Amino acid sequence: TGCSRSPGPSGWTEELLSYAANHPRANEALAAMTLDILNGNVSALTKQQLTQSRLVGIPKPGGGTRPIAIGECITKLAGSYALQAAGPELRKQLEPIQRGLSQSGCEEIIHAARAHLSKNPNHTLVLFDCKNAFNSVDRRAMASGLFSRPSLCRLWRLFGLL
Repeated sequence: TGCSRSPGPSGWTEELLSYAANHPRANEALAAMTLDILNGNVSALTKQQLTQSRLVGIPKPGGGTRPIAIGECITKLAGSYALQAAGPELRKQLEPIQRGLSQSGCEEIIHAARAHLSKNPNHTLVLFDCKNAFNSVDRRAMASGLFSRPSLCRLWRLFGLL
């Protein structure tokens, strides 16, 4: 589902959603909630609850703390569903510059790099780890490519990213 095993503020986890999904009435309710989220049919209070995160501090090896935000599982489920539905089109548009759109995307990058380096032993692979890269990019510029996918735009609006 795209949820983690650690719960967000509500305490719901992937295991709880999976358990509910195996019961017909609960599964219908989950589907309805997911569609309401994707269609933007949520109240201001529900939006506030859906966008809350539980913050956890993970110690960095060199000192300091890496903040990790654990969001609500139902919101992640809705996001995963929207991305899965949009995936083929998004991949077609973004894959020339973005390969990590799926779980296999990272593996594809590794295999492509290995194949290139084995064919070109005099080449060097350089890796860059941009500090806080997502937060340093203009979200409106990122979102401009999503306007053809209304459910993705509504998710961005739900989180106040647009």
